[in-house]
This record gives sequence, structure tokens and C-alpha cells, in this order.
Amino acid sequence: MNKFIQSSFELYSEQDFDTLLNIKTKPYLETFTNHHSNRYEPTIYRDLLSLFNMIKEDLTEDALLVDFGSGLMRVPIFTNYVFKIKTIGIELNKQLYLKSLENIKNYNLLHHQENDVHAQNINALQYQFSGEETHLFFFNPFSVFVFQKVMENLMTSSIEKCDIILYYAKPEYEVYLQDIIHFNLKYHIPLQQINNDPSEKINIYEYTKSI
Repeated sequence: MNKFIQSSFELYSEQDFDTLLNIKTKPYLETFTNHHSNRYEPTIYRDLLSLFNMIKEDLTEDALLVDFGSGLMRVPIFTNYVFKIKTIGIELNKQLYLKSLENIKNYNLLHHQENDVHAQNINALQYQFSGEETHLFFFNPFSVFVFQKVMENLMTSSIEKCDIILYYAKPEYEVYLQDIIHFNLKYHIPLQQINNDPSEKINIYEYTKSI
């Protein structure tokens, strides 16, 4: 049983969420890693609440969420806080990674989840799937070329089923997944469209190894 009650966060601001978790995740610098990587931009907490409301039944105690391009670890930490599941953040940028370690430390000091939230300072292509991953989160962290390679690594791993969460998904990501029979659209979550932007959505694809 998790503590997720969406209405309990109704009046929270972005800063209130950071304060609750004892972390700092607001953009504070411009970062550049390479031409395949995008700059850091945190996932909006309220959008995460919409996501959690949709997938709360899927995030059982043995779930493992991996956030590719995790920045300052907002998604892995908040997911762990709400659902008490293991989470991993993959971040290539060294400066962001070092700051994310501070956030993990400060979160653990307040919420005592020392063994459940981890960060790795590696290229996404170097990530070794353990077979325990159940959810992969992407907020347009890198080029479609890198995304395709990560999906290829997933498909050659021992994982039988896994959900791919695309936040503000690039059309190129979606086209790639739609062309492969192992991926099927499971959930579509429209977000509040501030700029009438069709990319303001969360799409979740279910990967199945055996078809």
C-alpha cells in the first residue's frame, strides 16, 4: 500500500515539493554534455502526480524505475517517496550527477531510504539491464539515435515486460516505438496545454519480449 493521495498535494508549489523531499531541483545552470544530449529541465511535479494516478496499480513493491537523463533526481526521488520502490537515475553530465548525489543524501537524511535510490554517472548506452527493471522514464534526454540504442539494449536483455514512459515525447521517439511490434501504447495522459503544444502529454508504451 502506498501513501499516494493526489488531493493531499493540491496546494503544493514546485518549491513545496522540493522542501517536502529535502532536495533542490530547480534549474540553476546551463549544462552541455554533447550534441546527443539535451539541457537539464526538471519534470513538473504536477505532471508526475498525473502519471502516478494512472500507473499507481502497476508500481508494486518489487517495481524498479530507471530515469534516463535524471538530472537532479527529481523523478527517482519523488517516485520513491510516494511508492517506496527502488529507483535509479542515469545522468551523463558530471556536474548534475554530483549535485544529484547531494539530493539523494539530503533526502535519505529526512526520509531514511538509504538503499532504494541510486544514481549512476554513465552514458545511457553503458547501462546494463539487470532484468528487474519494470519502468523506464524519458524526458527527451538525448537524440533519437541514443534512444534507439537503449531500446535495442532492452530488447536483447532478459526483461520480459517493461513500461516505457515518454514525457513530452519527441515524435521521433514515438514513430520508432510504433514501428516495432514489441511496443504497444498502453496509456495516454494529456497534460494541461499552456502553449497549445501537442507534445504536452505522457505516453506509456508496454514492451513485451515474446509476441
